[in-house]
Amino acid sequence: MTGAEPDEALGIAYRLTAAIVEDSPARIAPLYDLCLAHLLRAAHHGEDDLRAAVGYWRQLRPLVAADNPARAEIFGRAAILVSKTVLRLADAAGVEEVIADLGIAIDGIAECELRDHPMLTRAQLRAARFRELGGGDEDRQHTVETLTDPGAARRRHRDPRCLPRRTPLPHPAEGPARRALERTR
Repeated sequence: MTGAEPDEALGIAYRLTAAIVEDSPARIAPLYDLCLAHLLRAAHHGEDDLRAAVGYWRQLRPLVAADNPARAEIFGRAAILVSKTVLRLADAAGVEEVIADLGIAIDGIAECELRDHPMLTRAQLRAARFRELGGGDEDRQHTVETLTDPGAARRRHRDPRCLPRRTPLPHPAEGPARRALERTR
């Protein structure tokens, strides 16, 4: 969506949510679209759209049933969308909710490359919460463990074609990410 498209998407999504019973799971898709459209509009319209996006995200969360087969994906995608927004708004409760939703996504997604994005987003949020919102040492420790997990590089580089010949995999525990995080102690 670019240009006027977020406004068009907003109009359609508003009409859909108004036509669907308030506690119906059928509202998940239009609420997700409202969240996304407000995030896109925020670049031109400011913080009110950011707050609206977070509000629509909060409305869709309880509509996703625990037995919904797409629950992990819905929670992961929506949480990744609003992760930077809750930080920008310094919304400590929102950060906590996003971290919880990313945990649901990580637990519900099979061990594969698809888990990396929610895992890294959660680590980034916990690092930001530690630095900017007074998070505890467990946030720093979780971030260090996630970013220095030796298995993470191997999971991301399972296909040897993505590496030059005879290139050893770097050990993340010795990399710049660990050194940078250790300096925060």
